[in-house]
Amino acid sequence: MRRFDMGYLTNVHHEQSLLTMDTKAQQEEVLRLERFSWDFVHAAEESRQDIDHYARLYAGAFEPNEILPKGCIETSSLVCMLSVVDFRGSWKHAFDDRTATREVFFHSDGTKSAVVMLHQTGEFRLADCADLNAKALELPYEPPGEGGSASAPKRSTSR
Repeated sequence: MRRFDMGYLTNVHHEQSLLTMDTKAQQEEVLRLERFSWDFVHAAEESRQDIDHYARLYAGAFEPNEILPKGCIETSSLVCMLSVVDFRGSWKHAFDDRTATREVFFHSDGTKSAVVMLHQTGEFRLADCADLNAKALELPYEPPGEGGSASAPKRSTSR
C-alpha cells in the first residue's frame, strides 16, 4: 500500500503586550499564517511548553522539547516565528526504528546537541552541490519517481 503524509505548521507567537496591525490587515494575514498571543513576560516557560505541544500536534515525529528546547523563550522574548515540517511516507528503503540511537548532532555554528538518529544501509544516489559546498542524498519513496532529499555541508578540511 502506498502512503504519503506531511505535517506542517507555520505560525507566529508574540508577547501579548505588542500592538498588532489593524483588523483588516489581520484578516488578510490569516490567509497566510496562524497567529497566537502569549504572556512571555510572566509565563515564558509555560508559553514555550504550550507552543511546543501545539507544534507537535501537527508534526508528531518530534519528541517533547525537540521543536522548542527549554529556555528558548525568555521573559525578554517578543516574537517566536515557527515553521515545522514532518514528512511521513513509504520509503523505498524503510528505516528500521530499532536502529534509532541518541547521538551528537553538530550545528552549523559549532554547537552540538543530542538527537535521535536512524541508521540505514543501502545504495543511494548522492549529488555534489559545489555552489553550496554541500552534498545531497536522495531518499526515494515507493513508487519510483517520488521521494525527498537530505543535504549536508561537505566536511571542512580545516578540522
